[in-house]
Amino acid sequence: MDNGPLPVPPQAVVVAYLLAALCLLIPLAVIGSTFAGTLLWRRELRPHAAAVIGLGVACMVFGVTALR
Repeated sequence: MDNGPLPVPPQAVVVAYLLAALCLLIPLAVIGSTFAGTLLWRRELRPHAAAVIGLGVACMVFGVTALR
């Protein structure tokens, strides 16, 4: 029997966004933000998942550009 998506505490969503923002300091952390975004995607929070992955990629690009 399917009871729908599992509940996700709001703190988990905040942590996912913080992990994506960490890419600003550590460009390789995009792997972590992708992982967090994938977990949110599986929990049926697709808009947040896309935003976390997008923020991670954008911060990684900015971080790499700033290091040059």
